[in-house]
Amino acid sequence: VQQWTDRPQYLSMQCVVLLEQLSWFMECCPEDQTLNTPRTEIKPEEVELNSSTILKSLPELDPTELQYLTPMSPEQLPAACRMRKQDTMYQQLASKVKEMLVEVKAVKSDVDRIKQV
Repeated sequence: VQQWTDRPQYLSMQCVVLLEQLSWFMECCPEDQTLNTPRTEIKPEEVELNSSTILKSLPELDPTELQYLTPMSPEQLPAACRMRKQDTMYQQLASKVKEMLVEVKAVKSDVDRIKQV
């Protein structure tokens, strides 16, 4: 019986680790930032060309332009790459991962208990 329970015990442990790591990875999803701050326009004739004025005159980066740190257009990215914590898809996925983690931990507990007998 011990050899028979070794494999399920190992697999359930691997599943727990995988789901926990997926949960931690999902925590890295960005918050939805909808800052609509207008960019400052620079008139070339008003700027003196030296390093300090050039650096000071650069427009502030709009966070909405930095949402996708990839050379691909947002339309080409998979849905998971565009996911934000407030999105319904994120909420559903986070909920499902938590449910699966509870189930797998219960199975692992059962297998551990059977192996001890």
